[in-house]
Amino acid sequence: MRKVDPFAAALTRVTSLIADLRKDGHNIRYVDAGGGLGIDYGATAFDPAKQVSKYAAALTKGLGTEPAHLLLEPGRFIIAQAGALLTRVLYVKRTAQKTSSSPTPA
Repeated sequence: MRKVDPFAAALTRVTSLIADLRKDGHNIRYVDAGGGLGIDYGATAFDPAKQVSKYAAALTKGLGTEPAHLLLEPGRFIIAQAGALLTRVLYVKRTAQKTSSSPTPA
């Protein structure tokens, strides 16, 4: 399972920057925490609820008391465990040197 500490550290630095910018009169309303909530494809016991809880706690800690709308990009984390790729070979290319096939999504 991936560590979430870097998310908290990054957001803490961003929060400090937001506070400085607000002191200078800038109206910062949104913070995009980006993506990168990783997933271990080789894990035999993956607990998404536990990982999301740790991620949310890290982001909350990092954001501190600066009010802002937090934007997230969870990406593959949402669907990685449910994914499957189905293909069918439609054409086999044969030459004197090699044989290769081109799978096409079914």
